[in-house]
Amino acid sequence: MIEFADDCTLLVPADTDVSAEDELSNIFAWSGVNKLALNLLKTKEIVFHRPHPSKYCLPPPLLGIERVSSVKLLGVHLTESF
Repeated sequence: MIEFADDCTLLVPADTDVSAEDELSNIFAWSGVNKLALNLLKTKEIVFHRPHPSKYCLPPPLLGIERVSSVKLLGVHLTESF
């Protein structure tokens, strides 16, 4: 039997000592210990930034995860520039 973790949200602030890659690795490890599978086809990445992205350097995308410009989180639609 395979179980899936149903809605997991990871927020990583820009000013932190921990990278998004490290945090995602922690989630993979946690899910493995708890015998849960993560569906990377449903996993999305969004980078929130100020409205002028030309003045902002986006971080490299997470490997194997689609980067999107908008998401629906708990029924609320969010865009990358709010």
